[in-house]
Amino acid sequence: MNSFLFNKLSFSYFAYFGILGLVVPYLSIFLDGRGYNSLEIGEILALFTATKIVGPTLWAMMADKSGKQLSIIQLGSGLALVSFTLLFWVEGYWPITFVLALFSLFWTAILPQLEVMTMTSIRRSAKIYARIRLWGSIGFIALAVVAGEVIAQFSSEAFTYIGWVILFGLFISSLKLKQPRGTSRKSDDNHSLISKILDVSFIFFFLSGLLLQISFGPYYSFLHFF
Repeated sequence: MNSFLFNKLSFSYFAYFGILGLVVPYLSIFLDGRGYNSLEIGEILALFTATKIVGPTLWAMMADKSGKQLSIIQLGSGLALVSFTLLFWVEGYWPITFVLALFSLFWTAILPQLEVMTMTSIRRSAKIYARIRLWGSIGFIALAVVAGEVIAQFSSEAFTYIGWVILFGLFISSLKLKQPRGTSRKSDDNHSLISKILDVSFIFFFLSGLLLQISFGPYYSFLHFF
């Protein structure tokens, strides 16, 4: 892998998880600053999370049918940027809920397809993948720290400005990526989806993930109030 491709992929991970480092700690603070109570914040965050359940499956189906992971990444990052931009102007519970749901739905298109492109580009080299994926962790930590300082210095409305800058960088980065060879083939998997879902290993795996996400609910949403 050449250094130019390594840098582009690394920045894409940095920006994607940077948004996560902004949203996870500070979305509830942003909503609190807009005057919403705990119940309304919980409802918005619940819908925001629900799109993460539906979105990746829908985008994966599109990617499997088209075989164009890069197009899905570009479309998702572009629409996520547009929908997030609406936060500068929308007011009221339902408009903000709708905008955040759209943003989350489009944002979930990015990571699964980015993972596929990365693994194909590096030919499944664990060493190189770890180095690229490390920048995702750095992005999360950097944004969680920097955004906290900026929001404390100014106001919770800084959330929208920080998010817009990072999403814009992610979109520009996606335009500079190239579809690697070996990912343009359409999926020909004819195995029964039902048989996979009913597999015992999958059921236990699913339950473990479900319980993990349930534990995150109060932690991510309301820890800052205490």
